[in-house]
Amino acid sequence: MLLRTLFTCAALAPALAAQSAPIQLQGQDADDRFGESIAFVGDLDGDGLSELAVGAPGKQSSSTQTVGTVSLFSGANGRELGVAFGALAGTGFGARIAPSRDLSGDGVPDLLVGAPDADRVVAIDGASFAAGNPAPLWSNDGEPNGQFGRALDSIGDQTGDGVPDLAVGAPFGGGDIAGFGPGQVWLLSGATGRSFGVLSAPGADNGSFGWSLANVGDVNGDGRDDLAVGAPLDDGVATAVGAVYLFSPATDAPLTSWFGRRAGDDFGHALERGPDVSGDGVASLFIGAPASTIAPPTAGSVLWLELSNGQRLAQFSAPTVGGRFGWALASDGAGQLAVGEPLAPASIESIGMVHTFDLRTASSSVVAGSQGEAEFGATLAWNPAADVSSSDVLAIGAPFFDVEFGSDEGQVDLYLN
Repeated sequence: MLLRTLFTCAALAPALAAQSAPIQLQGQDADDRFGESIAFVGDLDGDGLSELAVGAPGKQSSSTQTVGTVSLFSGANGRELGVAFGALAGTGFGARIAPSRDLSGDGVPDLLVGAPDADRVVAIDGASFAAGNPAPLWSNDGEPNGQFGRALDSIGDQTGDGVPDLAVGAPFGGGDIAGFGPGQVWLLSGATGRSFGVLSAPGADNGSFGWSLANVGDVNGDGRDDLAVGAPLDDGVATAVGAVYLFSPATDAPLTSWFGRRAGDDFGHALERGPDVSGDGVASLFIGAPASTIAPPTAGSVLWLELSNGQRLAQFSAPTVGGRFGWALASDGAGQLAVGEPLAPASIESIGMVHTFDLRTASSSVVAGSQGEAEFGATLAWNPAADVSSSDVLAIGAPFFDVEFGSDEGQVDLYLN
């Protein structure tokens, strides 16, 4: 049984910090913002280990246009396997990445890439990417200025064609004026990229519904995956308190909802599926509220919920005012949680911190960034060990890290546990 308690970060065991230096991957050019998105995308090259995809939405092409890229790195040795470039300038290609099970029928996982500044999502063939020649399977364009592609997640097979489908957040879509809507979540066929449904914001206008997404598995027992949707500016119980809505994509119907406690909490900014706590086959859910005032003002917090009954399992918080604890979340799915605090501590140029919690033992640890204003911990991804001979890998993005002074190339640190 996992512990039901309150975790704080006031005195943390330095487990990660005491490890050997992390493996580091870096952007190559100024303003790349390498590491703005990171995801372990499954075994694409057949060696039994998951590859790592890293987005650099500020990367320029050879013609000096900012087209954005996604780079794929081997899970075995960290070698770069391939680079996918955005098709057009100024699209934000690579701002979001999500893994997907096989879409093309070749038995190899594929991946999803968001280009929210162009309101576009692209599915990329995993096998061709691992071979160094990434080929798009399809693309879909949302309505203008809705930030379609700001959030992505696979949602299992909702249409019955045997191919996993996906959800795409457009947190400013759905309004009478482009870019000023309450937010939407589009449901797309994994086979074709065509839309088969839209989830609309149940809350007030301009709540940024669809800012974050998390596939939480089958909660209502209908045999299909359900979806948690974050709306961090939702006015449900106070101004911009934030909300999270649980939906059944099969029926487009909200099942339940949760709200932040105080105005401006940013509740729902980040979501992460958690482990099955009670053994009933239903997952739990972590919800980030990086402007929450549960601890010092705007220090941030993370709520842990059991989805089968809505019980609050734990609240996590940090002591740093303005550190934005809860900005990013990652779980190994078996009882470990990583929480990004990219602006902490404010007293020493906001080098950024990442806190890890073992939910089974109530132990915790912290690792700090090495450079001010790099936003270390702004993005996270956790890859569990494939077997007893391999290691867990925690990837930590610092998209504004300066390889050269003031240049924002970006960096990703890989910690092996």
